[in-house]
Amino acid sequence: MGTYQANKNATDAEIAANQAAIAAAKQEIEANKQRIAANQSSIDEVAQSTQKRFSELGDFVVKGEHTVYFSTGDYSIPGADRQALADLAKQALAYQKGYVIQVAAFADGVIVGSAFVRRLLPESPEGIAGVRDLTTELSAGVRRTGAP
Repeated sequence: MGTYQANKNATDAEIAANQAAIAAAKQEIEANKQRIAANQSSIDEVAQSTQKRFSELGDFVVKGEHTVYFSTGDYSIPGADRQALADLAKQALAYQKGYVIQVAAFADGVIVGSAFVRRLLPESPEGIAGVRDLTTELSAGVRRTGAP
């Protein structure tokens, strides 16, 4: 009978220890659930503010602009235009809410047309892939880029 009682006492002690461990684990699980909920709330707030900021990217007021014309085959910015662009940049830095700088490029129709035709000629190694690449390159010049 003594062996039975000793085994029972040992088993009861293990059960009590396991129950205490289970209770501690349940408390830790509840604490983790609260931390997860707090983190999810923080993530949701950041996601909402980020979404708001991106949705407002198109909302801007033109504060200044300058057009630069280039001669055929020339890509250097003349001195007066360079100074005007520098002045615009200085103005942009003063805006507290940020700024958007838009650069658009346009090419002469004859130049663009001849570039397309050259890529479609039978002796051209570029072919349709070259037309696709040229289209991508030209369209990049009229895409808006910004620094919100």
